[in-house]
Amino acid sequence: MNAAAPDLLHRYSDLGFRLVFYPSKSKAPNEKGWTEKIYTLADYQPGDNVGAMLGHEIAPGRFLADFDIDSYHASLVTRLLPRTDFAFGRASKPVSHLMVTTSRPVVSYQYRDVDDAKTVLIELRGTKQDGSVGLQTMMPPSVHPNGETVTMHPSAALALAHYEAELAERGVRHYAIGSILVRNLRHRGFGHEVRLAISGFLLQSGMTQQDVIVLGEAIATETGNDVDDVAPSVRDTAKRIREGEKVTAAGALATAIGERGRAVVARIREWLGVGVSNGDIVMDAGKLPDVVDHAEAALLASRAPIYQRGGTLMRTVRLDSPIDEERVRRKAGAVVLKEVGSSWLIEQMARSARWLRRSGDELKLADPQPKYANTLIERGEWRFPLLRAVLTAPTLDIDGRIVETPGYDADTGLLLDFAPGAFPPVPVNPTREDALAAIARLEYPFRLFPFETPAARAVFLSAMLSAIVRPVLRNAPMHNFDAPSAATGKSKLAAAVGVYATGVEPPAMSQGKSPEEDEKRLSTALVAGDTVVHIDNCEREVGGDFICSVLTEAVVQARILGLTERRLIPNTALLLASGNNLVIAGDLCTRSVICRLDAQMERPDTRRFDFEPLDVLRAHRAQLVVDGLTVLRAYRLAQQRGEQATVDGQPLRPMRSFSDYEWIRGALVWLGYADPADTQQAVLDNDPKRDEVRDVMDAWWERFGDRDVEVSDIPNVEKAMDTTYSIGEVERVRMMDPLYRALMETVPGCRLSRAWNAKAVGKWLSHQRKRIVGGRRFVPREAGSKRVTWALVAAQGGHQQSELPEARTDAEAANASNVMVLGPERVQ
Repeated sequence: MNAAAPDLLHRYSDLGFRLVFYPSKSKAPNEKGWTEKIYTLADYQPGDNVGAMLGHEIAPGRFLADFDIDSYHASLVTRLLPRTDFAFGRASKPVSHLMVTTSRPVVSYQYRDVDDAKTVLIELRGTKQDGSVGLQTMMPPSVHPNGETVTMHPSAALALAHYEAELAERGVRHYAIGSILVRNLRHRGFGHEVRLAISGFLLQSGMTQQDVIVLGEAIATETGNDVDDVAPSVRDTAKRIREGEKVTAAGALATAIGERGRAVVARIREWLGVGVSNGDIVMDAGKLPDVVDHAEAALLASRAPIYQRGGTLMRTVRLDSPIDEERVRRKAGAVVLKEVGSSWLIEQMARSARWLRRSGDELKLADPQPKYANTLIERGEWRFPLLRAVLTAPTLDIDGRIVETPGYDADTGLLLDFAPGAFPPVPVNPTREDALAAIARLEYPFRLFPFETPAARAVFLSAMLSAIVRPVLRNAPMHNFDAPSAATGKSKLAAAVGVYATGVEPPAMSQGKSPEEDEKRLSTALVAGDTVVHIDNCEREVGGDFICSVLTEAVVQARILGLTERRLIPNTALLLASGNNLVIAGDLCTRSVICRLDAQMERPDTRRFDFEPLDVLRAHRAQLVVDGLTVLRAYRLAQQRGEQATVDGQPLRPMRSFSDYEWIRGALVWLGYADPADTQQAVLDNDPKRDEVRDVMDAWWERFGDRDVEVSDIPNVEKAMDTTYSIGEVERVRMMDPLYRALMETVPGCRLSRAWNAKAVGKWLSHQRKRIVGGRRFVPREAGSKRVTWALVAAQGGHQQSELPEARTDAEAANASNVMVLGPERVQ
């Protein structure tokens, strides 16, 4: 082991690196799930290779990036790449890696020569193409697969320089241009005519005069040519371009390079984001990949409204009329995401560049051919911005940073779709008094709603606050609106949450006949990018595995309408549900809060009011949104000062799996409101799944007490009854053994087939193991080879023990926070 290994590892840890360890002479871990695993220094074994996870935020606003230099040119490194004191390599390549931190995660990109696909000049390494963290760089004291030891450069001070992401990306891009020109011009020299050609080509391709001078001087130094002539040549060429004179440019450069000249020129244009012939794109036969590369570059340069989300190219559409898609109803004015289609993309291609086709020796204007649009759509890897969600109002990042400038925000992956000046500025340093005044204004339009308890009122305010920041949260609980009878205001409150967040009522979906139908409808809303979704007028219990996963996962597998495929998409939706005497079932109980209304009258629909809350909300939405953000920012600033929300002097009990939601919940309690989580016990008490488990437990105790029981022993009494009684089906069921009947009615594998299924019963018991209901729980016991018995035992704390989940340990919380999120959208 390298003697300096312990010191290096501690230094890496002090810098905030997320380390990974793997076998010597390996370039990357082969351990399954290594990208999600949190390695500690205790996991290191002497001789292990050491890697650092790239794109990881090692300090607030500082994301780790690596310049992986395959084609090393000393003069280009010192003059073109951002400088850093963190350099390492191996004997054959002493400086092959430079590490820096950037202001946002940079997306990995390889700059390749044109000779073959294997020659990489330099690679900017950060996140994966989808924006997720999952790439690492092997660092000292590792051993390269060729046997060489990776070591720090003697002059390296292990200090990471920090740069704006755009500066780092530009530096690597300029290095690649310099490298490809050095490699392909070295045999021709770098004389005056070549300098003029490079100057004209790069200036016409959009590079600044100063950048061309620096690049030219770096190439001249690397090739051993006169540096003094570079700046005058560039300035003279720039002056002639401004005056409209013709200058030597791409054609002369291609001629100087020789056989590969046109390919080199095209490759540099691709990197600079311009098309052929100063922006023109020529549809030459046999050049499909290059033409599509140029088309993508032109679309990016023209800022075409194209984004990538969930492995698909998407665009935004504002509905001009109501629609009902897969039983998801949307109002006019809603903004939704649609997949980019070929015809629409062809139009955008034609707008972004002039397209030409060859006719003999001439070039003629032409429309882009569909094959180029289809190829770009199907590529699966693009340079378009990664989109997390579309918002029609300002918001805050998870750290409280104000995000209020219309347009695309690269740090969050959010597209803010509203006109400049549409909202007042969000206060930068609001106080608690500012927050109290703000939330009073937000609550005022809803003052006459008959909230059953203070906690129910807090749940409604929680829904409002959650809705305006939901896309930056990893997850959020379902907010439910319940009442004993119709016309109490449940749907109106849910509608208010959508109007508040988006300006229009939220997309509403009715329940399907099964959880599978619910999944299809909810998937439609998730793919469309809806940030608030309302499951309206629920008549059967609300539950199901898919809804549970939507509430807790940062990325979900959504069904695609009309297809059998599923697609991984960022989860940015706040789920709402409403119904009369709403029933929340199963695991959804601990993922829900509930706002119950009670007008305490037989006909709530006969009430009269002198104002319409939604009209008030629409009229004052801009100010009320800023009020909500004022509340959340004030609490975040208070947390940074060391303040926290407490109840009776004690910190809030954490809500399992919803660490980001503590921001909203804590803000309300900090301002004196009830805790929304106080409503969870009522949800649990009304859980039909819990009642089913209790029925089984009651029948089990009556028959077996606390004895150990094999599943195969359960139906014995029923079999005896079948031989004892000669009765009809109805009477047979009535006389059935209570435990047998309870299991037949509860276990899905028995209920659906209407037949005893011991395997299904065993699986059901395993799912319920150690779950406490009514002070009891099922526990498995080993009873010999391949035999398992079950016993019903009393749980510590008896019947009064709360069924809310215990608070997580720090280790559990840290592990739960290590989830994938796409792109700049905070995918950790």
